[in-house]
Amino acid sequence: MRTAAQGGCGAGGTKGSAPGIIYSGIFYFYNRIIQFNYNKPALSEAVVKDINSIGVMIHAASKNCLPQDLMADAALIDFGRAIVFSEDGSKNHDSNAKAAAQEFLGWIKDNEKLYFFQSHVTAMKKLAGAA
Repeated sequence: MRTAAQGGCGAGGTKGSAPGIIYSGIFYFYNRIIQFNYNKPALSEAVVKDINSIGVMIHAASKNCLPQDLMADAALIDFGRAIVFSEDGSKNHDSNAKAAAQEFLGWIKDNEKLYFFQSHVTAMKKLAGAA
């Protein structure tokens, strides 16, 4: 696994600023995902695709750019995805919600105690059926 200190991050900015850009991006994109809860009667397939693309992007950048102690927080993206999918009015995305919860748990698997908000861990275990 590459870390920001080893280079290869590709996040733009200076080499030293990449981890900060990626880390702040986690919270920015989490908020963008949560906005989908307020801008819809039901999620379209295009929105689901956009939400999942954000998850892929954040996880790839986090693996390449963040130190281990910050990388666990990238699971926030999966938490947001799970919440938006589970609260969809059409109930067409329950399987997406469960998959996002499982991805959350997989992402923090070895670093659960490093994740900043333990109530998210509990909620995702329940949604994934792991609790």
